[in-house]
This record gives sequence, C-alpha cells and structure tokens, in this order.
Amino acid sequence: MKRKIIIISGISLLLFIAYFFWQANRAGGIDEIVKSVCAENCHYYGTDYSGEKDLTMQPGAQIGNFTLCPVSKVVIKVNEASLFIENKKGKYYVCCNICWQLAENNPEKYF
Repeated sequence: MKRKIIIISGISLLLFIAYFFWQANRAGGIDEIVKSVCAENCHYYGTDYSGEKDLTMQPGAQIGNFTLCPVSKVVIKVNEASLFIENKKGKYYVCCNICWQLAENNPEKYF
C-alpha cells in the first residue's frame, strides 16, 4: 500500500512539473512568470520611494538604497536581510529566493 502511494505521489509530482513548464512556455517563459509573481509580492511600495531618481544602479547599491532586482526588474529597498549574489563585477541584490536561484544558476544572463 505504501509503495502505491509513493508511486502515485511521484507521478503527481511529475505531472505538476510538466504542467508548470508547459504554462511557463505558454506565458513567454519562466522570466515572465517570475516578473509577474515578483511584481505582486516583492515590489517595494513604501512612501519613501519617489521614483526612478531614487534608484541606485547595481552593483553599487548599499543598505537603505532603492535598486532594481536584476532578474525580475522590480524595485527593492536593500536592507540587512536582502539576498545578494557576489561575483567579480560586484554585489547584486535580488528581491527573493526564486530570483536568487535563477541568477545563481545563470549569472551570464542576469549580470
């Protein structure tokens, strides 16, 4: 009985993954899905951000600066808990773990 449950769970997981990639392909790729999700969940909407003139280009952003996530292109406010990737060009802040993983796996695309 346990073996059947494990097999069914594995098949369900494979179907979910296949469906996710099918949807990603229909939507224009994973980047478009990430941009959409991050626009809703990661974008900074604080009243202390007053537009593009407040943005600091990356690399070069520091704690307290506003910058754009190099993956999703949403505005983030850098703080002590912000995720980042360091490479030979410098330190790049990202908005979330998904963007961190995408950038870590494909740095030449995002930096």
